[in-house]
Amino acid sequence: LAQEKPAKLFTSQSCSSCPAADALLETLNDEHIITLSCNVTYWNHLAWEDTLSHDFCTKRQRDYSYAQSRNGRIFTPELMVNGIESLVGSNKRAVIACPISVLPDNQHRAPYQTWS
Repeated sequence: LAQEKPAKLFTSQSCSSCPAADALLETLNDEHIITLSCNVTYWNHLAWEDTLSHDFCTKRQRDYSYAQSRNGRIFTPELMVNGIESLVGSNKRAVIACPISVLPDNQHRAPYQTWS
């Protein structure tokens, strides 16, 4: 049995690159990939607040950063696949070419194939 793999997109309503990443996340149609969108709080400034942002999303993203020896450096849009692979969430080529090690266990993909 293949195990489900999470793909978490760290995003914000204030991020100009995030709408493309949000749209790309919606195309990851695979029964073994669980997609989650996590709006972060660090873009909240100038008396404007992302209405979907949550502190726990920012904390989760920072935790991944420290686990990957990035010392808390975080960015949007970041797509974290299976807690292992950090990608620029709006980079379609990188997302499609995601390494086999983070894809479903029984699936092998050639680079630049679609997820569906």
